[in-house]
Amino acid sequence: MRSIFIDEDDQCQVEILPSSQRLRCESLFMEIDRRLSNPAIADTSVIESFAASEEANQSVELADLRISVSDVEGILNGKVAKYDVVETGMFMSREVAKNTIAFGNDVSETIFLEFTADGVVSNLYLRFCLYVWDVSSVLGRLLRGLGESYDLIFVDWPKRRIFGLCDENAMNTYFNDHVDGVL
Repeated sequence: MRSIFIDEDDQCQVEILPSSQRLRCESLFMEIDRRLSNPAIADTSVIESFAASEEANQSVELADLRISVSDVEGILNGKVAKYDVVETGMFMSREVAKNTIAFGNDVSETIFLEFTADGVVSNLYLRFCLYVWDVSSVLGRLLRGLGESYDLIFVDWPKRRIFGLCDENAMNTYFNDHVDGVL
């Protein structure tokens, strides 16, 4: 039985969102940078406070696009193994993640899907360590396939990078800049 663990602090650090959230993400990047540059106001509540704001509540969420788990499985076309169990929590305190599945041929490229009771993807996030970037890799196929089917953006919160999934040049630049690094 294949299982994979994602620390709760790593969830949604690199995620796929509707492109309608691009300006919101860019504004949040600026706010994070502003707070990090001033130790008097640097804290970890930037994302949480924004999530509760009126602007965030007017955003289109990933679930609003009605992407089904089977849509993603179709894009992966059986070339990526599904994990039997996804665990989450903190390092010493693990539990089975509810309504979450993951795909990957090894831990170097893992795709996590959280979904609603009716099988609609509500969060799609990634964890990977790249030694060589290849647009035909598992991750490349998924991102290209989603970009061809839906108007989505790739968001790397820690590195504050964002690009449209249909922008193959930006995708290649991003991943080639991060070869040999864990994202």
